[in-house]
This record gives sequence, structure tokens and C-alpha cells, in this order.
Amino acid sequence: MRISKGVLYMMLSSLSFAFVGLGVKLLRHIANLEINFFKALVCMLVCYGAARYEQISVWRSNSYRLLLARGITGAIGMILFFITLQYVPLAIASIIFNTTPIFTAILGIFVLGQPVSVGQWLCFAMAMTGVVITNGFHTAVDPIYVLIGLAGALAMGLTNNLSSMLQGKEAPTVIVFYMSLFTALGTGGYLFRDFTILQWTDGLILVAMGIFAFLADFLATKAFQLASVAQVSAVAYLGVPYSLVLGFILLGETYAWISLLGIGLVLSSSLLSLRY
Repeated sequence: MRISKGVLYMMLSSLSFAFVGLGVKLLRHIANLEINFFKALVCMLVCYGAARYEQISVWRSNSYRLLLARGITGAIGMILFFITLQYVPLAIASIIFNTTPIFTAILGIFVLGQPVSVGQWLCFAMAMTGVVITNGFHTAVDPIYVLIGLAGALAMGLTNNLSSMLQGKEAPTVIVFYMSLFTALGTGGYLFRDFTILQWTDGLILVAMGIFAFLADFLATKAFQLASVAQVSAVAYLGVPYSLVLGFILLGETYAWISLLGIGLVLSSSLLSLRY
């Protein structure tokens, strides 16, 4: 089975994002919005350095409207997701966030004119079933925070479509820079209300998270520019088994057989999506 560059980039992006999630687990004593601010700040600095190395200006552009739109929607999506994390159990938040590929595919029909086959919809259904099984079932959740999380997933779905629209117009480093910039601006005000003094180990983890966040967004941007949003979105579900494997190896987390069944469904859906 031949794997396209777009799919390969999304596989690597999902792995990088799993390392970001690992950092969130290691920094449970720090508010999620504070983590998001420093992660975005480090990512922005990495983007700026990469752009300077490529001799690209992040301030000069012929696609300001698209860049600003992607930066704002991406920042809104991440901020809303981190707000959801603060008030909703992690398992439910993960399920909500994993609706992003579905929103991406639906929006791709109207924004990019990219149809989604019946087989791809079946892959999405299988992947979401696996996500729900892996994370478990919870009902005691305030609906308002579910809606906030879904709004964040919708915003990220629009962000992914805007990445495709920017193909050939802006370098991926510039595209990622603007999302990081707006995320840092959007979360920075929170630090005036609640700020945790960082230990040096916290700082190292945040720097690593910022680097992996850059890799995740950079590779995802290239993926959405090289393959259809539906196919790339289906492969994005690989982040679920990646996260569980990292938790098992590095944190000693264990999982019930039902979680392994969920992982199997996610992996199967990702592999089947390559056929469509």
C-alpha cells in the first residue's frame, strides 16, 4: 500500500501532538491556559527562528486575510479546548476534541469542494466509536462545556481547511507563526488572574511542548496541503493510540481490554481510510 506524503506528514504530526499531550499530563499542577500560553510562545519563537533561517519574512504577506483567519480560528479552537479541559473530565474532552476531523471533512465539502465518500464516512464512524470505547462513557457533564468543546473542534476544522487554501501562498512556518501568535495573545491575559510559579523542570517540559507543537502544526499544515482533508483527517485519529502507548511506556499507565479494543478500531479506521 502506497502512502502519500500528506498521509505520512499527518502520521508524524499526530505523534508530535501526542508528545504535547504527554506534557499536559506531566504538568497537571499548572492551569491548562497557562500551559497553552507558554507552549504557544515557544512555538512562535521557533517559527520565527525557522522563518529567519529560510530567509522568509513573517510580516510581509499577500494573504493577510487567510493568515489572520487561520490564526484567529486556530487560537479560538485551542483556547476553547483548553477551557473544556478545565471543566470536563479528560476522557470526555478527548472525545469532544476528536470530532475535529469530522468537522474538517464536512467543511471541506463546502469550503474546498472536496467530496467525502461513503467509505470515508464509515472510517470516521469507526474511529469515533474507537475513541469513545477507549475513553469510556461519562454522562455527568455540564452541556455548556460540551458545546464549548464542540465549538473549539469546529474552529479547528475551519483552521484545517484554511491550511489547504493557503497552499502555495505562504510558507508553513509563517502559517504556524500566526496561530501561535494569536494563541499567546488570547491566553496571556489569563496569567494576570492565575499564575503558577514554574520550576526549572516545568520550564524544560514547556519548551519541549512548544517544539513538538511546532512540529505537529507544521506537519499538519503540509499534510492538509498535499492530500484531501477527509483522508488526512481520518489518519489524524492515530493520535489516540500514540497517546496511550506513550502513557504506557513513559508513565506506566495500564489499560483495560476494552481500551485495547478501542485502539484496534481506531487503527483499523486509519488503515481503511488509505483505500479511499
